[in-house]
Amino acid sequence: MVQGIIFDLYETLISEYVPEWKPTQNVPQLLGIDEKLYRQERRRLEGKRYTGQIADFKTALARICERIDLKPDPAIIEHIINERLVIKRDPFLNLDRQVLAMLTALSNRPVKIGILSNAGSEDVAAWPDSKLGDYVDAAIFSCNVGLMKPDARIYHLI
Repeated sequence: MVQGIIFDLYETLISEYVPEWKPTQNVPQLLGIDEKLYRQERRRLEGKRYTGQIADFKTALARICERIDLKPDPAIIEHIINERLVIKRDPFLNLDRQVLAMLTALSNRPVKIGILSNAGSEDVAAWPDSKLGDYVDAAIFSCNVGLMKPDARIYHLI
């Protein structure tokens, strides 16, 4: 008998890529740098962000800018960070009805529900404001535990 179900968070229970979602943030453009270079530098830091070694996106941006010898206007950085938090918050507050129906059905069964996700701190900052927490028994976010999927140790935590 199934005793528990573990879900990923992004693109499983929540999504930024719904038809109504209009990306408003173009970080490379706001910083005035090449998009390919930005993506390359961001990918280089992704594991450290997801394991909490880099505390937040603001710190990651500072490292990217330092590495490419860019000194951005602090107001632009604050704008990017604030906008990112809004963008990341929206999926937590606008949950898909089908996902909620599925979680409701599962919560009426003798099964534990867990969430296990690779995420940076700003990616899950809105977790406490989401109704998803009402349906799950445990949520593990990589940035909080210093481990990332597919490392077997993070699965043991959940």
